[in-house]
Amino acid sequence: MKAVVLSLAVMSLMLINNFAFGSDNPGVKNDNKPEYRIQLCSFTNSAPISMVEKLRNVDGVKSIKDNGSSVYLSQAFDSQEDANSAIASYKEMGFDNATAVTVVDNTIQKP
Repeated sequence: MKAVVLSLAVMSLMLINNFAFGSDNPGVKNDNKPEYRIQLCSFTNSAPISMVEKLRNVDGVKSIKDNGSSVYLSQAFDSQEDANSAIASYKEMGFDNATAVTVVDNTIQKP
């Protein structure tokens, strides 16, 4: 049983790593250009498998570290208004705490 749990944990970390670092390179600065995204979820420990499955169905997911948590963000939008308009659709996908954020140089800007 421990082997199954360990295998599931390793597979979930591999899945998170594959989609989190596939399209966006978190090590590259974007010259202070703001990105308007939706914060989908955040975890201080491993994401539950059910959440990993939801995240896999979202295009352009980006993962960043924020105060010790892994924060999962949607694709970038052209404006804050576009991001605000998309919140409802992400909530319908099961991201109950979806909220619009502005990201600069892989850092969520606090209001």
